[in-house]
Amino acid sequence: MSTLASIFVAVPDDRPIDPLIRALFGQSVKGIEVLVAAPVDRDDAGRMAAVAGHQIPVKNLTLPAFAAGKTLNDAAQVAEGHYFVTLSGQAQIPDASWLFRLLDPFLDPHVAAVSGADLDVDRLSLQDPSYLLTLADFLCAPEFGASVKNTAFLRKLLLAHPFDERLLTCFDKEWTYRILREGYLLKMSYDVRVELPSPVDAEAALRTYWRDHQAIASFLRSTDRARFLWQWAWKRRDRGVLLEALKLNGRLRKHRFVDPTLRGALETRRRFRKADREMANP
Repeated sequence: MSTLASIFVAVPDDRPIDPLIRALFGQSVKGIEVLVAAPVDRDDAGRMAAVAGHQIPVKNLTLPAFAAGKTLNDAAQVAEGHYFVTLSGQAQIPDASWLFRLLDPFLDPHVAAVSGADLDVDRLSLQDPSYLLTLADFLCAPEFGASVKNTAFLRKLLLAHPFDERLLTCFDKEWTYRILREGYLLKMSYDVRVELPSPVDAEAALRTYWRDHQAIASFLRSTDRARFLWQWAWKRRDRGVLLEALKLNGRLRKHRFVDPTLRGALETRRRFRKADREMANP
């Protein structure tokens, strides 16, 4: 059987992830392999074979624990699947149809990736729990893009357009930016989400926000986003796209990146503390 999907899971140490591996091989979609990346030697394949009574396609890759661009690029090179799925090692798979829902949108040849993480919740509803991410959307709110915590990529596209290995964080957002500029679309779907641990440390959340925001600014600040938005819309010669650009132009102008100065840092900390107090006293 040919490999339909290679599922990449990064683990920071030698802790077992047997429940996650069993949930993946219990999916209704077959023809998958699991790539377990860790900075230490692991033997998930041997341990799972002893439990299942037969060999199952698990590959252990000795790679850095932090799932940086180079780690994922190296894994994509050795993967055999038509699709390359990135998943948090702490993910909890919701049901046996999850992988089917994740891969189904690829029937549209314009879809480059499907993500269940980092969704713009304002664009979701009970009637329409998913949306197609366009370049116009991303320019307005670049924090909403493909996330390596829970995304399926078309592997041949990922090999042709690898992650930027110079970025230590938000390389998945930078990839989103480049692939949308190529004219592809990303499907953002609440239906394919997995359960992920939520941050409990407000200070750690603040540091992550600051680091990620500056990483995004590093590859978007060089471009006048408003001008690029109009160029993108005009080239399509589509009235609907122009109307979308007009609608989103106001949203784009309201969005600003954090100023990487002491004043900007203090203002960001003030907003985080205010939000933390509001959550503690609803």
